[in-house]
Parts: sequence; C-alpha cells; structure tokens
Amino acid sequence: MGFISSTSYHTLVTPHTFYGNLQYGSENREVLDVWIPVSGSTTGVLVHFHGGGFVALDKTGISLTNVESYLSNGIAVVTVNYPFVNTEVELIGYRKAFDSGVRAVKFLKFHATFFNLNKLKFVLRGSSAGTGIAQHIGYNTFAAGGGNTIDDEDADVIAIALQGPQAG
Repeated sequence: MGFISSTSYHTLVTPHTFYGNLQYGSENREVLDVWIPVSGSTTGVLVHFHGGGFVALDKTGISLTNVESYLSNGIAVVTVNYPFVNTEVELIGYRKAFDSGVRAVKFLKFHATFFNLNKLKFVLRGSSAGTGIAQHIGYNTFAAGGGNTIDDEDADVIAIALQGPQAG
C-alpha cells in the first residue's frame, strides 16, 4: 500500500485537480489537501482526519490506493491536519482539535462551489484520534448562521466512517 508523500502526488492515474496545504484556520497545523476528480457535476467528498493520538502523524498518511479509488469513482478526497495537543499543559486541547475539524468542514462547504463539491454529500472518515474528530462532527449539529462567512456554514455530514478505534 502506497502512502501519500510530496513526491507521489503525480502518480495518481485518474484525472484530477489537486490543492495542497490550504490554510483553513489560524493555527500552523490547520492545513488540508484536496483532490477533486474531473466531473461535469458537483461531487461528493470524503474528508479524512488522521490518527496519531492527537500528538503525532499528519494528513500524508492516507493510502494512495484509497485516494485513487475514490477519485476513480467520482469522489473528491480531503486530508486534514489539525492542532496537536500538549497533554502536559492543555486542559482543553482535545476540544481544540475537535473544533479544528469543524472549522475544516465549514471551510470546505464555504468554498464548495470553487472545489465543485456537493454540500449535501460530505462523508467523514477518521482513524484513531481522527475517529474522535469525525464522531464529534457527525454526532453534533453545527447549524448555519445565515451570514456570509465560513463560521456561518453548517458542518452537517451524511455519514461517518471509522477506520480504527480511538483509544485513550
């Protein structure tokens, strides 16, 4: 199984557009990568939150085979980095990571037209710590505010897929 790295992006076969390291929040680690399949209509999207116990790993750990499979089936793929938790000094650090995940989804919905994404077809996937973020978003309601900012977007999704349990 091949994993994404800066040198392997070009090996994807399915025609697509790629946007790397897009800043979606004010924290340094709040960046995401987006792969969009070539399509005449809006596409659904899988948003992946990586594992690592809230203290390690990053968005490049997604399987290149998985990205190719989603793209070939007309599904966009997003991989998200979120702020790490300093477990020695932060009492609300986990909440910061959860809120960052919400911000990433709202960012994507706010820019859905640009990315050619269908706002009603968002699926979240997480592994390990990322499952906690995906569940936080999927099991809560973050209603739209009705304005014209990213914060005014909703973070509603149609499904969450948990790749591995969150332990802790």
